[in-house]
Amino acid sequence: MYAFIRCMCDGRLKSLIIEGEADEDTLQAVWADILAEYSQEIGSHEHKLYLNLFKEAGVLAADIRDIHRIVSILGIVYSARLAAELNVLVEANFQFDPSDVKEYQRLLQACLDRSQSKKIDLQIKEQQLEEIHKKTNNPSKAPTAKYFNTVLITLSDYAKFNVSDEITVFEYCERVRRLNKYLESLKRVR
Repeated sequence: MYAFIRCMCDGRLKSLIIEGEADEDTLQAVWADILAEYSQEIGSHEHKLYLNLFKEAGVLAADIRDIHRIVSILGIVYSARLAAELNVLVEANFQFDPSDVKEYQRLLQACLDRSQSKKIDLQIKEQQLEEIHKKTNNPSKAPTAKYFNTVLITLSDYAKFNVSDEITVFEYCERVRRLNKYLESLKRVR
């Protein structure tokens, strides 16, 4: 990917040379073939990645809003149904007991504190969306190195390990495809 990004973003076709020399016409022809394969492999997958991130950001925003609303309501009046829903949203198993006011308030604050990690996740997704949006809304404009780095970071987030620009272009395309497939399967479960 490193050489691909240099060629795509900076026009450095000499990055394609592994050893030896190549004339400009040969480099142009090889680059045209690589670009054609890349476009065929990644085109719709980038769009799906954008849509999946967009949906995830929407769900996170709704979750954050719901957490704050439920905490606000529970601060006024206790509801077992809302307390159970709040536990699901913050992925906890808090035992809300309104008769122990101090502990009850502490647990409500703990829920708000847990929503902060969702806010951070939302901000990251919004930044990733912005970079992908810039590229996909102007397909005639070559993507930037920042765009590729954003996608690599997104892939790393899901893989739970660093996916660097040392992978091949095929691996990059395949990882984007697999991430989209995984996100699609999650939607069917919900």
